[in-house]
Amino acid sequence: MQELLRFNEYEYIQIKKLTETQLADVQQVQKTMEAASVELHVKLHQIQETHTAQVLALLNQNQQKAFAAYLAAKQANLLAAL
Repeated sequence: MQELLRFNEYEYIQIKKLTETQLADVQQVQKTMEAASVELHVKLHQIQETHTAQVLALLNQNQQKAFAAYLAAKQANLLAAL
């Protein structure tokens, strides 16, 4: 993703911090909520949406377009795997 979006050093560090926070939040939610619960899926979706919004806020317009394309391709790959 870094190569696709051509982050500068500041953006890379900030996005890395956001991603680490996202992963910690996901792990905490998975530990505290029942695996098949609707609440778990809702909370995981909220975490992902928050992370996406925070990343987008750091990017310039061209990077935002590339990031949106990256997310769409990632989603398509996930759906294809099902």
